[in-house]
Amino acid sequence: MDAWSERGDFGAGSVSAETEAEFEELYELYFGPKARVDKDGYLLADGSTQVRIPRVKAEEFYKGRIDPYGGRGFSDGVHYIDLTPEPGAFARRTEEIIVSWTIEEDEDDPADADEPEGTSAFFTLEVSDPRYLEHFKKNAFFQTAFTGHLP
Repeated sequence: MDAWSERGDFGAGSVSAETEAEFEELYELYFGPKARVDKDGYLLADGSTQVRIPRVKAEEFYKGRIDPYGGRGFSDGVHYIDLTPEPGAFARRTEEIIVSWTIEEDEDDPADADEPEGTSAFFTLEVSDPRYLEHFKKNAFFQTAFTGHLP
């Protein structure tokens, strides 16, 4: 999922529309979805820059779901508010995708654990459907900040 998000960097290629939609859902579960709002905090209609009718503030509509560690932002010309991640749902979904995995530290890596780059490792994944790895057409190198720990 992380290699796919780099959109071709590090050797990963494109995925099918079905897999892309699923990866986007997984990202929302892990990081929390974004509620699109106008500059005053009113929810926007789906796929629009117009305030939805009836008008409602995101804080009221999503009461209890606003991410206390998230924030507000502006992307692609639209304001947004971060909603709370769903680590339990993310874990359940990924358990259906990743059947087994192993990680082996790279013994030949000269990087010291104190280095900002971290260390390298080899990992092997077995997935429930080959489409989850379709963006890896060959061996690929990529860096990730994902540790496997959930929010």
